[in-house]
Amino acid sequence: EDGEVYCLDARFYGDVSRFINHLCQPNLIPVRVFMSHQDLRFPRMAFSSTRQIEAGEEAGFACGDGFWGSKGKYFSRRRGSPKCKHSSSALAQRQ
Repeated sequence: EDGEVYCLDARFYGDVSRFINHLCQPNLIPVRVFMSHQDLRFPRMAFSSTRQIEAGEEAGFACGDGFWGSKGKYFSRRRGSPKCKHSSSALAQRQ
């Protein structure tokens, strides 16, 4: 149906991308890829770097306000940059 919302969740099945987390200052961007169909609801996700990523550096992308709006009631960021608007301290300040 129009207006249905889907969420990527690799809790039970996924590949190495399930280890890519949210970063407040991301170094990856998600890109929708269509391989065997053109159904806009079910793209494959590819990640492209926005800059050089150093060895040992965490790779991550910004999950976005939509994600935090629905999942933020279950958990929050415990660490992150001072600019992170989804950290535990940022959420406490808004309340």
